Amino acid sequence: MDHIDVKNLSVGINDYVILRSVSFVVNKGQCVGLIGKNGAGKTTLLRAMQGLSPYSGFSNIAKLSYEERARLVAWVPQIHDIVWDVKVNKLLEFTALKFCRNAGHAEETISASLSSTNTVQLAEKNLSALSSGELALVNVARALCQNSDFILMDEPLANLDPRQKSTLILLMKALADQNKGIIFTSHDMPAVETACDRVIALKHGALLFDETHRIKFTDARNREIFD
Repeated sequence: MDHIDVKNLSVGINDYVILRSVSFVVNKGQCVGLIGKNGAGKTTLLRAMQGLSPYSGFSNIAKLSYEERARLVAWVPQIHDIVWDVKVNKLLEFTALKFCRNAGHAEETISASLSSTNTVQLAEKNLSALSSGELALVNVARALCQNSDFILMDEPLANLDPRQKSTLILLMKALADQNKGIIFTSHDMPAVETACDRVIALKHGALLFDETHRIKFTDARNREIFD
């Protein structure tokens, strides 16, 4: 799949509207920042477009089976719940063996995922021993092990220290250069400026703007988005 296509996507609970007819197309090779103040509908949009929550409208990935969608789209949610306590390398091995063509390819994928997220030193640690920032990067490494065309991430920069944040920003840019499609939510406007070649902004559940040139978040633009 070379693009994600969302048309008139809406989400509501009873009479409360969360998303209002949002439409866009994201192609492979783009790094897209999805921004807006808390409650604008960013997380809901990422979930609905994958079919993970009820919606109306159209998304070309929402109706895929779990297996089909997982091969095309990797999902990194903001809340990283530890379902079972295993070592990092075992977690990555479980994912890589599912999506790689053979054991040798899986080993290469795990090594590359650890290296690109700067988490090699965490490979033998248990998940329960990780900080929130370390766990966030490990979940990105796990997403890389899917070898998917697109990676969707909800606030991946939120719990990172400055060095970890720099690592992830550079990684997202590198992945886009490798023809991966990246969509991530963030409140870190300098990071969005640095990482993204496109920005989609939501306000009150609707599309505020969709700009494909590098924008500068001036005081006036920030008021437009966050007031």
